[in-house]
Amino acid sequence: MNIITDLEEIVTETNALLDGTDATATDDPTAAASTVTAGGTAVLILAAPELEWQTWHQVTAIWAAWVIVGATTDPKQAAAHMSPVIEALAHPLGLDRARPQTYDLASRTWPGYELTFTTQSI
Repeated sequence: MNIITDLEEIVTETNALLDGTDATATDDPTAAASTVTAGGTAVLILAAPELEWQTWHQVTAIWAAWVIVGATTDPKQAAAHMSPVIEALAHPLGLDRARPQTYDLASRTWPGYELTFTTQSI
């Protein structure tokens, strides 16, 4: 398992899955803040996953990603922007959970979702 290589592949795959939505994926909080403050939707994939060992040789990485909407700060209105993003990612990434959240980013509070998904290495 190489977390940096895995992260780069996940960001690339996520951006491909988001084609046709108004969202962009990144692992850079500054880039996510720029997207959100410009009114876009960002998927910020956190760079360090939680790791669980099933055996000495089998590791599961539990990744977190935040879908953050910049078009509005109203959670109900933001749902219209988040739904297509979550739907585009749910099956291909094998999302385990999508939990509503608010995020403090660029001196404002933005509506969003925390997504979790896993990858395994043997």
